[in-house]
Amino acid sequence: MVKIIAANNESRLLILSKYELQATFSGVVVGFVSWLLTIAFSNFLTLSLSASLSVVAATVIGIWMMILLKIPQPLIVAVAASAALWGIVFWAEGLSLAGAMIWHVALYALAYTLFSWITRYARPIPVIASVLIIIAVSRIVVAL
Repeated sequence: MVKIIAANNESRLLILSKYELQATFSGVVVGFVSWLLTIAFSNFLTLSLSASLSVVAATVIGIWMMILLKIPQPLIVAVAASAALWGIVFWAEGLSLAGAMIWHVALYALAYTLFSWITRYARPIPVIASVLIIIAVSRIVVAL
């Protein structure tokens, strides 16, 4: 008689899988694209409108990238990262272009990694609840 033992993926705590690393790469690309689009749009629009348009465009690009990379739950990851980082342009307003780019890339990479790590859990209610709590806490901290 053969006994089949199922792998317990929920016991991994801090080990990043292939999906989290791919999500980190997606975050790097999305952060760079968001920074680049903000600069391009700011030549024609106000800073707040160009920041909003660049975040929306970067979110769409991030969803598309994660779908191509077959990352689970790309919509939650991209929308949550964008909601948490909304207004990133104003956080880096006094920095040089290189400094602002580094912060865009680093924060988007961290956000995509965090939210892809959270969304690997199979049950939707705890995932959505924890994502909403993290977004709320990040928005409160930014408002301080």
